[in-house]
Amino acid sequence: MQKKSGLSAVGNNLMATAFSETKPLLEVADTATPRGKGLQEGFKFLSMGAMGFWRNYCAHGDEQQMPYLDALAIIAAVSHLLGKVEAFRDVAETG
Repeated sequence: MQKKSGLSAVGNNLMATAFSETKPLLEVADTATPRGKGLQEGFKFLSMGAMGFWRNYCAHGDEQQMPYLDALAIIAAVSHLLGKVEAFRDVAETG
């Protein structure tokens, strides 16, 4: 997300700034509408939670291996979030 947003922030700060509902650097919804602002805000909080929980849970090297079903669930959720970023960018670029 740093590369996409142009920010040097990390973790929750990166997600909060990049996916802001008032001044988004990366849009996942049309923030000109109330619905879009709500979607953008929800996405911001989901991405902040992903960084705060999943990244920190897995990134420090002192944890035991997680059960494979947990790993698959995390991969699916993160894949879905990243797909939303890519899908909106593609729509915004083409139309």
